[in-house]
Amino acid sequence: NGRWAERRGLPRRFGHSHGASKFKEIVRYCGDIGIRYVTVYAFSTENWSRPEAEVDARRSPGRLALHYAPDAPVRLNVTTPEEGEAWLAFGPAAQGPSVFNLSPRGDLAEAAANLFAYLRAADRRKPVAIAVAPIPDEGLGEAINDRLRRAAGFIG
Repeated sequence: NGRWAERRGLPRRFGHSHGASKFKEIVRYCGDIGIRYVTVYAFSTENWSRPEAEVDARRSPGRLALHYAPDAPVRLNVTTPEEGEAWLAFGPAAQGPSVFNLSPRGDLAEAAANLFAYLRAADRRKPVAIAVAPIPDEGLGEAINDRLRRAAGFIG
């Protein structure tokens, strides 16, 4: 994606953004035709010439300790956010400019799909912290909680 953008005289980050937009189109299409889960593995052949540790990190960036880490501190399993915090809610919750509900229906697949974007959106508001509602630790919730623990700095 970065090289694609550079060949067109654009900043590398534009290429990554463009790639992400195309990926979102694919995921939406999959949802439209009834596919509930999509696993994608994208790895440029040029990356194989990098050092082994870097190749491993690029193959599994979500496993890195700080991959999802926002600038704001992250508080987990919070039932009531404090003043100045952004709120990553799950299930029925209050509305507001600093409330990002991962899934108003309490759907773990929806929450997983929204996690990264909502965590970044909450962080862009420059809160004193990001409070995260409890997420069930079963099925897909295990992966969501793993990513949240990484974002909070508890793994790594």
